[in-house]
Amino acid sequence: MKHVKLILSVMLLTHLLACSSTGSKPGSEPDWVSGNSSKYSNQRYLLGRGQADDTATAEDRARADLAKIFVVNVNVADIDKQKFSSSTAGEQSTSEFTSEVSRTIVTSTDKMLKGVQIADIWKDETSKTVHALAALPRQQASQAIREEISRLDSLTRLSIEAAANAQDPLDKIAYARRAVIAQQERLGHQQALQIIDTSGRGDPSEYDVAKLITDYEKLLPRVRIRPVMLGENEGIVASALPAALSSAGFTVTDNGEADYIMEVTLKLADTFQKEGWYWGRGVLLMNLRDQQNTVLGQKEWPIKASAREQSEVMIRVERKADDILHKELLSTMVGFTQVGKTTK
Repeated sequence: MKHVKLILSVMLLTHLLACSSTGSKPGSEPDWVSGNSSKYSNQRYLLGRGQADDTATAEDRARADLAKIFVVNVNVADIDKQKFSSSTAGEQSTSEFTSEVSRTIVTSTDKMLKGVQIADIWKDETSKTVHALAALPRQQASQAIREEISRLDSLTRLSIEAAANAQDPLDKIAYARRAVIAQQERLGHQQALQIIDTSGRGDPSEYDVAKLITDYEKLLPRVRIRPVMLGENEGIVASALPAALSSAGFTVTDNGEADYIMEVTLKLADTFQKEGWYWGRGVLLMNLRDQQNTVLGQKEWPIKASAREQSEVMIRVERKADDILHKELLSTMVGFTQVGKTTK
């Protein structure tokens, strides 16, 4: 009998220790619901909390809460990239960099967040609310980010070397641009790492992003491009194309000393009326040729515009063509290079 009592006493003590280790009794609110978790310390884990009427939604909200750490860093990286823009073609370059970098960081973040686990779930029997705790080990997240940072540093180094050795001026631009994007993407990872790393230091870069952008933008005006408008609607893009080239930073020329020839055609179908609206549809075509008249690449964009007045349709078509050229011209030209084709 004494033996049985001893066993029961040991079991009771073990049970009490187990309860105290989580800071709660069976069925009671876990410590992490309204405070820090004793089991999943902030020193070792990144945590997210969520609550809902059902378990699945609570888990999703907990993961989303944890993901906010990285989403914030994408936005912060965008702000910092604005600081790096220069007065020469800076707005256009920064806009494109921001789009590409943010998209890549989000993709990388999604991969890293696959390691997030639902560490605990608790249901409040009074309110019937389900609480979920999402956890990501800091060491695991840190290792993933550091590996990506190492890859980006290697890509930057190779891109800088390739830009210096490239003979084709557009290739030089493509390599220099890739180096900038790699380091701006790295900036986003570094800012996430500074939060994950309890020291707050992260892994500072050896490259100066502002200098990389300056070097890149110095290459743009060295490229001379002759714009050529073709087709019966050439008047619509006659001013838009040279303006877009200048905005991107290139030197526009109308003589035979151009490094490249850019041909743009706007093909429009007849306008038609439907339900009180006039519609205009067409296709904007771009061809890029080198000095030997070799086609380096072709791209087309569909255009659609509508207006209450027929006379307004062509004005809106022109605005859309102008907008496409200003936003897509530079990245499209880079995509025509061997560098662009291998990084798509």
